[in-house]
Amino acid sequence: MTKLELVDAVIRQTKVTGAVARLVEGCLDFYLSHIIDALARGEDVQLKGFGRFQVVTRARRKAYDFKEKQTIDLPPSRRAVFTPYQRLTDAIKENTDV
Repeated sequence: MTKLELVDAVIRQTKVTGAVARLVEGCLDFYLSHIIDALARGEDVQLKGFGRFQVVTRARRKAYDFKEKQTIDLPPSRRAVFTPYQRLTDAIKENTDV
């Protein structure tokens, strides 16, 4: 599902029209920008019944450069990870049409 599809689904389900319908995308943008800002500050974002976004730091590590045929050092890095809560995990497991 894309962002536009999500916005359309919210508009259809809530049956809003006109100016209110145009606000849905703005609200989603606002919501996502706050999640991004919180993660950039290193804060966790927990959405009850959905999951938790958090920033983790990967330690310095070694990797192999196959092109140069040598071991290289990779610096520590930060990345965002998502951990689904049980409600989301159960909903995914229930849909077994794979």
